[in-house]
Amino acid sequence: MGEVLLQAWGNWRRHLAAKIDFFVSEAEKRLLNQFPDIEGEAEAFAEQEFERLGTILDPERFDLADAAEMAHDRSLERYQLLSDMQRDIILTLATALYHDWEKELREWLVRELAHNFDMTKLEPRLWAINITELLDFLKALGWDPRLLSDFRHVEDCRLVVNVFKHGLGRSFEELKANAPQFLKSDFLSEAQFLKYADHRSISISLEDLRDFQRGLKQFWLELPENIFWSDNIVAPTWFEKALAKKP
Repeated sequence: MGEVLLQAWGNWRRHLAAKIDFFVSEAEKRLLNQFPDIEGEAEAFAEQEFERLGTILDPERFDLADAAEMAHDRSLERYQLLSDMQRDIILTLATALYHDWEKELREWLVRELAHNFDMTKLEPRLWAINITELLDFLKALGWDPRLLSDFRHVEDCRLVVNVFKHGLGRSFEELKANAPQFLKSDFLSEAQFLKYADHRSISISLEDLRDFQRGLKQFWLELPENIFWSDNIVAPTWFEKALAKKP
């Protein structure tokens, strides 16, 4: 066994896991609990709107059926607006969770590798490469996070966040192929809907957010306290190019 290359203290890892739990718990209390019953709220709004319209519409031009139809249409609009708001809040929370996890991972790698390597070129590369390359690097060092039981939720979170941020593109096609459950329609089957779905079709629930939480939390808790360097390690090309071993 070689020298310790990366060290992740248990207290630090548990702190990051606890921070994820705190974030989701407080988000539920302070934000998501503001949407207890969207459907009931829309129905109540329809009744209020019907009563309001009954007092202002010209009875010679509109009857009660007209008022009821207008109130119904406006309640549907309110329901859709509230649903979209709830969805976007959950997506924003997922984005914050994921980016905090990725930044902590990159900062940890920079901090630990700085004990043994000149970071002049290596640090910019660690911030520039994509997450797939970072995960491959950890695998090359002997720990493959993709083997974790809940890591699929981290991958799902990454795709959802990228589609939410960037719209159509590679991430959307990957999401459509590998995680179509996040593209939802109330009216069409999945097979029919996927023909027409785009980035605006993305939707996640509170349960999805909790799945992301579980996957990101498991990553930190299962990260080995010590990852060792070995002469048998095949370092990725980007690492070798940026590498400058300290004397």
